[in-house]
Amino acid sequence: MFSASDLNHARITPAPQAGALLRVAVVGRHIKELATFDDIVVVDDLESCDVIVCDTAIGRPLTQSFDVPLLVLLSDGADALEAIAAGARGAISRSSSPSRIHAALRAIGEGLIVIDREPSRDAEPLADPLTAREQDVLELLAAGLTNKEIATRLGITDHTVKFHVNAILAKLGAETRTEAVVHAAKLGIVVL
Repeated sequence: MFSASDLNHARITPAPQAGALLRVAVVGRHIKELATFDDIVVVDDLESCDVIVCDTAIGRPLTQSFDVPLLVLLSDGADALEAIAAGARGAISRSSSPSRIHAALRAIGEGLIVIDREPSRDAEPLADPLTAREQDVLELLAAGLTNKEIATRLGITDHTVKFHVNAILAKLGAETRTEAVVHAAKLGIVVL
């Protein structure tokens, strides 16, 4: 089980330009594999990189807070959604191929959330399904947009976004935006 104290609470910095070199700091294995990609530069400084890769199998989680996104490599059976809820921007199996880790790093570098898990098959469907507009707002919440950014993107007011967010929270039984996105991912309502 992951908690905020187990993982770095990453705050997202602006994504590098598409096609640009991605500076990656690695905590654990995969350094050699990642160094073979032309668009990846492995760096030693955890604060001057674009993405941090942390292998949870090394047994020592990151405890310092950094201003960069975090990709967590999970042991088999670990819950990727818990890692995302704890602040990671990506969570995939530590047995993933170097090309899969590379793809996850590029996606996180572009500001996306990456998760390596199928939706829960035993999750109860929503008693009150989301409306089409609530689904739109939820997808933008999952992408990490603020209420103001969602309002601009959908051409609605900030107040209307808040109304939809509150409806989403109530329908999903969540208290926070992150909890709503995690629960929606478990239900397969939104894909991270």
